[in-house]
Amino acid sequence: MSTVSKSLCYSQTLLWLCMVASGIAWAQETNLVPNGSFQCPIVNGLPEGWEKVPGRDSLSPRILCGGRQKQRYVLISGNGNADCVGGISTKVNLPLGKTYCLRVQFKMTRDVNPLLNLLYEISHGGVSQQIVEFHRLSDSRAVGEAMVVTSDGQGSVSAEIRLIYHLCAKGKIWIEKVSLTETDTMPPRKVRVACTGGPDSLEEYGLPTFQKALDAVGRKKVDLVLLPEYFHGEYVQEPLSGPSATLMSQKAKEYAMYVAGTIGLHDEAKDRVYNAALLYDRQGNLIGRYDKFHLYGPELHSDGITPGESVPLFQTDFGRVGFMTCYDSWFADVAELLALRGADIILFPSLGFDRALMHARSLDNCIYIVASSRSGGNGIWDIFGREIAAGTPETKSLSGDVLRLNVDGLDIMIAEINLNVPPNGGGRSPVIRTKRHLGNQRFWLEQQILDEKCRWWQE
Repeated sequence: MSTVSKSLCYSQTLLWLCMVASGIAWAQETNLVPNGSFQCPIVNGLPEGWEKVPGRDSLSPRILCGGRQKQRYVLISGNGNADCVGGISTKVNLPLGKTYCLRVQFKMTRDVNPLLNLLYEISHGGVSQQIVEFHRLSDSRAVGEAMVVTSDGQGSVSAEIRLIYHLCAKGKIWIEKVSLTETDTMPPRKVRVACTGGPDSLEEYGLPTFQKALDAVGRKKVDLVLLPEYFHGEYVQEPLSGPSATLMSQKAKEYAMYVAGTIGLHDEAKDRVYNAALLYDRQGNLIGRYDKFHLYGPELHSDGITPGESVPLFQTDFGRVGFMTCYDSWFADVAELLALRGADIILFPSLGFDRALMHARSLDNCIYIVASSRSGGNGIWDIFGREIAAGTPETKSLSGDVLRLNVDGLDIMIAEINLNVPPNGGGRSPVIRTKRHLGNQRFWLEQQILDEKCRWWQE
């Protein structure tokens, strides 16, 4: 795909998401929820077509209908018990092979956090899809949306929409409207990426080999290539004007591709050295720098490397990318933060790594990981934590065939990945990053974790 096409595809993705978020239809749409604005008569205390979600009566929230004509709502409020859980549901019939937008508009009191206390979901064919994207309309009013994808085939499937309030003692929500409308299929967002593995010996590990590698992948028309950690050597320290950065910039411009890799970056003004991951765009401009957050012991204690202070995200013409470098992978925080911020791809340069960790990091965060290393090989993991080199039908559905090259003993892997694939594998909507909405917990544990990390004494 050309650079122009790549940018257009990403722009179409953003436009599509914005239109969904603002409730603008791509075409004339019909709400498939029969009584989504609660205008029909009240039956057994609920709007016609809706019923209470079964549960323990002692924990059930209070549910009332109210409002004026054409401005009706369902009020769900806590019963004074922090373990409160319950809600309402309705059934719809969905044609197969379609994409829909589930949208819920509501008001809430300040003690309600949609990610903690609300579950808006639709279940069909053994699959449940939840709303995890919320947008403020005002201080008290919000809207949540999710793309719903039915499996391919003829006919239809019965689906159940559930609006559940949970784990909030005194909060209130006023559900104003529920809609399920057919929408256009999300266009694929394919990116051709390359990663490297080896060579094993330090003597071979230098710029001439990687110059040849960049030429080889450039001729294959890749969009992004990742070089390993310290690709000029572990003990080489240089400024941004040095040979490593210059090589990345020149080859990025020559082949109109993004180039990334880490160097020992010497900041002369501060007299500091960083293990810096650099990202160059298709014009050869430096658009991103990430300083390794979790330093390996010898880097800090012997080599005088200074740890980084932030985990930035970088915009490209095909999506958003971030870095996780070598020892960072031993900890969950860098990958999780990048995913929460909306990264499409995590670039993982290293000297060597535990391949099993890539399964966990990618699966935990529903994100692609592209890995290059000297002694650990290379690899690409999809949003299900699967290594695409396995070549199974499931991995091929997301990445197609994998191309292998060998340059001076350097193993190069090239694959095309689709960034617009949902976690359920339907292939029609954007990936939902992280599982923060599925915890079903009353409190976040992050502060307790931080407290334990900072506690240096034994009790």
